[in-house]
Amino acid sequence: MRKSVLTIFLILWFNGFCQSKSDCDKVLTKEITLISNDTDNLKEIIEDFSQLKNCGLDDGDIEIFSKGPILGIFLVELASNKETGSRLTFQKLYDKVLEFKETEEYELTKTSILVSNELSKRTANLENWEEDKVLFQKLQVPSNIIDEFHNYLNEHSNTEKTYIQVFDDFQETKKPKKTEIKRK
Repeated sequence: MRKSVLTIFLILWFNGFCQSKSDCDKVLTKEITLISNDTDNLKEIIEDFSQLKNCGLDDGDIEIFSKGPILGIFLVELASNKETGSRLTFQKLYDKVLEFKETEEYELTKTSILVSNELSKRTANLENWEEDKVLFQKLQVPSNIIDEFHNYLNEHSNTEKTYIQVFDDFQETKKPKKTEIKRK
Protein backbone atom coordinates (compact mmCIF):
# COMPACT_ATOMS: atom_id res chain seq x y z
CA MET A 1 0.00 0.00 0.00
CA ARG A 2 2.78 2.43 0.93
CA LYS A 3 4.60 1.68 -2.31
CA SER A 4 1.44 2.35 -4.31
CA VAL A 5 0.89 5.71 -2.64
CA LEU A 6 4.55 6.64 -3.08
CA THR A 7 4.49 5.57 -6.74
CA ILE A 8 1.34 7.60 -7.42
CA PHE A 9 2.83 10.61 -5.65
CA LEU A 10 6.04 10.39 -7.69
CA ILE A 11 4.11 10.05 -10.96
CA LEU A 12 1.96 13.09 -10.14
CA TRP A 13 5.01 15.10 -9.08
CA PHE A 14 6.94 14.16 -12.22
CA ASN A 15 3.92 14.97 -14.39
CA GLY A 16 3.62 18.39 -12.73
CA PHE A 17 7.35 18.97 -13.18
CA CYS A 18 7.17 18.07 -16.88
CA GLN A 19 4.14 20.33 -17.38
CA SER A 20 5.94 23.18 -15.62
CA LYS A 21 9.06 22.64 -17.76
CA SER A 22 6.91 22.55 -20.89
CA ASP A 23 5.17 25.81 -19.88
CA CYS A 24 8.56 27.38 -19.22
CA ASP A 25 9.94 26.39 -22.61
CA LYS A 26 6.80 27.66 -24.32
CA VAL A 27 7.08 31.10 -22.70
CA LEU A 28 10.83 31.40 -23.25
CA THR A 29 10.49 30.89 -27.00
CA LYS A 30 7.61 33.35 -27.30
CA GLU A 31 8.44 36.58 -29.12
CA ILE A 32 7.82 39.89 -27.39
CA THR A 33 6.01 42.44 -29.50
CA LEU A 34 6.26 46.00 -28.23
CA ILE A 35 3.48 48.34 -29.31
CA SER A 36 3.74 51.97 -28.19
CA ASN A 37 0.90 53.34 -26.07
CA ASP A 38 -0.99 50.03 -26.05
CA THR A 39 -1.97 49.06 -22.51
CA ASP A 40 -3.40 45.72 -23.66
CA ASN A 41 -0.02 44.86 -25.18
CA LEU A 42 1.69 45.76 -21.91
CA LYS A 43 -0.77 43.67 -19.89
CA GLU A 44 -0.12 40.69 -22.18
CA ILE A 45 3.64 41.07 -21.76
CA ILE A 46 3.25 41.20 -17.97
CA GLU A 47 0.95 38.16 -18.01
CA ASP A 48 3.46 36.20 -20.06
CA PHE A 49 6.30 37.43 -17.86
CA SER A 50 4.50 36.15 -14.76
CA GLN A 51 4.55 32.68 -16.32
CA LEU A 52 8.34 32.73 -15.94
CA LYS A 53 7.59 31.51 -12.43
CA ASN A 54 7.59 28.08 -14.10
CA CYS A 55 11.21 28.77 -15.06
CA GLY A 56 12.43 29.40 -11.53
CA LEU A 57 11.52 32.99 -10.69
CA ASP A 58 9.76 33.37 -7.35
CA ASP A 59 6.72 35.48 -6.45
CA GLY A 60 8.96 38.30 -5.22
CA ASP A 61 10.85 38.36 -8.53
CA ILE A 62 7.62 38.47 -10.51
CA GLU A 63 6.27 41.31 -8.35
CA ILE A 64 9.47 43.34 -8.57
CA PHE A 65 9.97 43.06 -12.28
CA SER A 66 6.35 43.26 -13.39
CA LYS A 67 5.17 46.13 -11.17
CA GLY A 68 8.17 48.40 -11.18
CA PRO A 69 9.98 50.29 -13.91
CA ILE A 70 12.70 47.65 -14.17
CA LEU A 71 10.81 45.50 -16.69
CA GLY A 72 10.30 48.52 -18.94
CA ILE A 73 13.97 49.46 -18.71
CA PHE A 74 15.01 45.92 -19.64
CA LEU A 75 12.58 45.80 -22.58
CA VAL A 76 13.75 49.14 -23.97
CA GLU A 77 17.38 48.11 -23.59
CA LEU A 78 16.82 44.74 -25.27
CA ALA A 79 14.72 46.25 -28.07
CA SER A 80 17.31 48.93 -28.81
CA ASN A 81 20.17 46.40 -28.84
CA LYS A 82 18.27 44.04 -31.11
CA GLU A 83 20.41 42.80 -33.96
CA THR A 84 18.96 42.85 -37.45
CA GLY A 85 16.81 39.78 -37.93
CA SER A 86 17.03 38.84 -34.26
CA ARG A 87 13.81 38.23 -32.35
CA LEU A 88 13.13 39.74 -28.96
CA THR A 89 12.01 36.75 -26.90
CA PHE A 90 11.19 36.06 -23.29
CA GLN A 91 14.40 33.99 -23.19
CA LYS A 92 16.43 37.18 -23.71
CA LEU A 93 14.36 38.99 -21.08
CA TYR A 94 14.72 36.04 -18.68
CA ASP A 95 18.50 36.04 -19.19
CA LYS A 96 18.57 39.78 -18.45
CA VAL A 97 16.56 39.22 -15.25
CA LEU A 98 18.92 36.44 -14.12
CA GLU A 99 21.90 38.68 -14.88
CA PHE A 100 20.41 41.48 -12.75
CA LYS A 101 19.62 39.05 -9.92
CA GLU A 102 23.37 38.38 -9.63
CA THR A 103 24.15 42.04 -8.83
CA GLU A 104 24.38 43.65 -5.40
CA GLU A 105 21.67 46.15 -6.35
CA TYR A 106 19.10 43.39 -6.78
CA GLU A 107 18.65 42.56 -3.09
CA LEU A 108 18.37 46.24 -2.15
CA THR A 109 15.91 46.83 -4.98
CA LYS A 110 13.88 43.75 -4.04
CA THR A 111 13.73 44.75 -0.38
CA SER A 112 12.79 48.35 -1.22
CA ILE A 113 9.99 47.39 -3.59
CA LEU A 114 8.52 44.65 -1.39
CA VAL A 115 8.64 46.82 1.74
CA SER A 116 7.15 49.81 -0.12
CA ASN A 117 4.36 47.59 -1.40
CA GLU A 118 3.72 46.38 2.14
CA LEU A 119 3.59 49.97 3.45
CA SER A 120 1.16 50.91 0.70
CA LYS A 121 -1.23 48.20 1.96
CA ARG A 122 -0.84 48.63 5.73
CA THR A 123 -3.00 51.14 7.54
CA ALA A 124 -1.10 53.67 9.60
CA ASN A 125 -1.87 52.32 13.04
CA LEU A 126 -0.06 53.53 16.16
CA GLU A 127 -0.85 50.25 17.93
CA ASN A 128 1.48 48.44 15.52
CA TRP A 129 4.12 51.17 15.35
CA GLU A 130 7.01 49.18 16.86
CA GLU A 131 6.45 46.39 14.35
CA ASP A 132 5.86 48.75 11.42
CA LYS A 133 8.82 50.98 12.26
CA VAL A 134 11.07 48.10 11.21
CA LEU A 135 9.75 48.44 7.65
CA PHE A 136 10.93 52.06 7.51
CA GLN A 137 14.31 50.94 8.84
CA LYS A 138 14.52 48.34 6.06
CA LEU A 139 14.02 51.20 3.60
CA GLN A 140 17.02 52.86 5.25
CA VAL A 141 15.02 55.90 6.34
CA PRO A 142 17.22 57.85 8.77
CA SER A 143 16.23 57.35 12.41
CA ASN A 144 15.61 61.07 12.98
CA ILE A 145 13.08 61.09 10.11
CA ILE A 146 11.43 57.95 11.53
CA ASP A 147 11.14 59.70 14.92
CA GLU A 148 9.71 62.86 13.31
CA PHE A 149 7.25 60.75 11.34
CA HIS A 150 6.18 58.95 14.51
CA ASN A 151 5.49 62.32 16.16
CA TYR A 152 3.54 63.42 13.09
CA LEU A 153 1.60 60.16 13.17
CA ASN A 154 0.73 60.74 16.84
CA GLU A 155 -0.81 64.09 15.93
CA HIS A 156 -2.37 63.11 12.61
CA SER A 157 -3.46 59.54 13.16
CA ASN A 158 -5.87 58.34 10.48
CA THR A 159 -6.77 54.67 10.35
CA GLU A 160 -8.32 55.22 6.90
CA LYS A 161 -4.93 55.91 5.32
CA THR A 162 -1.98 53.67 4.61
CA TYR A 163 1.53 54.40 5.83
CA ILE A 164 2.53 55.55 2.35
CA GLN A 165 -0.34 58.06 2.24
CA VAL A 166 0.42 59.43 5.71
CA PHE A 167 4.15 59.55 4.96
CA ASP A 168 3.40 61.56 1.79
CA ASP A 169 1.37 63.99 3.92
CA PHE A 170 4.28 64.16 6.37
CA GLN A 171 6.74 64.94 3.57
CA GLU A 172 4.51 67.77 2.39
CA THR A 173 4.94 69.41 5.79
CA LYS A 174 8.72 69.18 5.39
CA LYS A 175 8.75 71.11 2.11
CA PRO A 176 9.62 74.78 2.38
CA LYS A 177 6.53 76.94 2.20
CA LYS A 178 6.18 79.02 -0.94
CA THR A 179 5.99 82.69 -0.23
CA GLU A 180 3.76 84.71 -2.40
CA ILE A 181 5.33 87.66 -4.10
CA LYS A 182 2.95 90.47 -4.83
CA ARG A 183 3.51 92.26 -8.09
CA LYS A 184 2.99 95.97 -8.31
